[in-house]
Amino acid sequence: MPPMKNNKVVLITGCSSGIGRKLAILMHERGHKVYAGGRRWESVKTLCDLGITPVELDVTSSEQCEEALKVILAKEGRIDILVNNAGVGIMGPLIELEDKQIEEQLAVNVHSVIRMSRVAAQPMIEQRGGLIVNIGSVSGILVTPFSGIYGASKAAGEGLLAAYAEG
Repeated sequence: MPPMKNNKVVLITGCSSGIGRKLAILMHERGHKVYAGGRRWESVKTLCDLGITPVELDVTSSEQCEEALKVILAKEGRIDILVNNAGVGIMGPLIELEDKQIEEQLAVNVHSVIRMSRVAAQPMIEQRGGLIVNIGSVSGILVTPFSGIYGASKAAGEGLLAAYAEG
């Protein structure tokens, strides 16, 4: 694919594997300056070999989220796109899940979306432009057996999108 003319500064969370990793590679191939965040450093740092800037980023840590944005703003002077992709899928009957599992699911799939959006929105407002993309799931609309807390977390994500759209 040819590079885009207006190269953007992009931060993608959850780039250790899966959708985030593939998206980081695709955005880089399109000519964007990509910062790939992930908490599994051994995996995310390999993206450096492709010309992508890895960022050690546990989205459940306010400090790491704020630090990631500070580093990007110091190096690039702006943030154009944030992709909230980080997620976990805890499966099992809802009544059998431990509190710790439920808290982890909500911390990563809900709280981190709010946290990352909040830290990225301020510089985007100041620069009068930017885009925040949240990766969702059909499970936010249609919950499948043994994925109740995952579905609930993705439904919350859908609600956040509606809330952000309304201001």
